[in-house]
Amino acid sequence: MVAKSLVTVENHPGKKSASSRRTAGATPRGAGRGSPRILNTPSQKSDPEKNSESERGKTSIAIVEDARDLISIYSYVVKGLGFDPIFLATGGEEIVKAVADGRASPDVIIMDYRLPGINGIEAAKRILENRPATRVILASADDSVREESISLGFSFLQKPFSLATFSERIRRVVSQLPKGS
Repeated sequence: MVAKSLVTVENHPGKKSASSRRTAGATPRGAGRGSPRILNTPSQKSDPEKNSESERGKTSIAIVEDARDLISIYSYVVKGLGFDPIFLATGGEEIVKAVADGRASPDVIIMDYRLPGINGIEAAKRILENRPATRVILASADDSVREESISLGFSFLQKPFSLATFSERIRRVVSQLPKGS
């Protein structure tokens, strides 16, 4: 059974409000669903050194997450930082195929660990065989994959995490890209 959820994001000065609710047939993946959340996202103007026009214009980011509400929130944050997600996927095979056939050429991939089909680590390994300069941020509630993730050179992000932590991690990983990426 496929879980479906709806996410509402409303614009308020300096803040975004998001709530999600399960639809018929959905199975809960975590506590707190259905309750409104205020999402404080850093303004892209807050640190012009970290978000220069040239950095934003040249960096491509892919998001791989099986929870569509998280794809929406991650996309919102990525856009708020001044980047455009170039590819959104809900499974590991999907991003591997997109990179292999040239539909996606991400500099950074934000990827969940637990995905349908192949997991995030396996998908990232396959992608890095052909695109070794791609940086991976692996997000997971499963702390047992932290060591393997870090040993492979990925940036590990323990779920749940704040949007401030998420934003800072994206900035840090982008700042570590080779110049000209």
